[in-house]
Amino acid sequence: MSLFQDIQESVLDEDKSLASVLLKLKLLASHLGSEPLAAWVRQELEGYETDEVPPYRTANAAYRGTFSGPFGSGVKNAPIPPALIYKIAGEDFTRCKIRDSISAISKLALTKDFLRIDGANLVLLLQGKVYPDLTCNEVFGTISTTDLVRIIDAVRSKILDFTIEIEKQHPDIREVDLIRRVPESGGVVTANANRLVQQTFYANTLTNSVFAFEHDLERILVDRVRRSDSDDGEKDRMVDSIKSAGIQEVVKQIVQKTTDFFPLLSTLGQ
Repeated sequence: MSLFQDIQESVLDEDKSLASVLLKLKLLASHLGSEPLAAWVRQELEGYETDEVPPYRTANAAYRGTFSGPFGSGVKNAPIPPALIYKIAGEDFTRCKIRDSISAISKLALTKDFLRIDGANLVLLLQGKVYPDLTCNEVFGTISTTDLVRIIDAVRSKILDFTIEIEKQHPDIREVDLIRRVPESGGVVTANANRLVQQTFYANTLTNSVFAFEHDLERILVDRVRRSDSDDGEKDRMVDSIKSAGIQEVVKQIVQKTTDFFPLLSTLGQ
């Protein structure tokens, strides 16, 4: 069984840990030369340290609080309207970003009914907003483990979606194993893999990511030059030109020397 087939089989088996599936996907990312795929795998394995997370890694938070008044009066574990939290604190508090590693999320989903989150920063903001005559003493939020299970399922689904789509465009990828890399047209496969990462995992397009069109175009051009019939000296000169010249100037040079450049560009839109 090839590495690619093993990934697809493992992601369908709920008894296989997602961490082990992601480690295999990390190896596939190396074979594909896809930096965006490797970065996504790394963050899923180690947790997200960035401000932004993929859309599927957000969850609704419900808040409760303890309020006290004179002569021992007060209310404990009182629900706080989400609309009020949103108004005074913003969406980051009502729609929380889950940055934990996928392994941590999996363990939390099995051991708890709710994930408790600290709401200390909301105590002062809520004074007089919920019960005008009572003092807010404590605020805490909860996230249902149902949302954690949803994140786990989303990761499995997106890995499968990615492998299905890349296989449609490059059937030979099924032969990639622990040793063999992408059989041919590596630059094109890498570009398409990068585009699919943005569309599948981040619900985004390649043009809106840091791995923009020019980055992948350079990869494709270098790959095409290396596989051309030119002598080694000419190949080195053209590669140097690709890496040093402006992209528009590079396009002019390549168009003059190859007849299949425009069909090559069309593969980016597939």
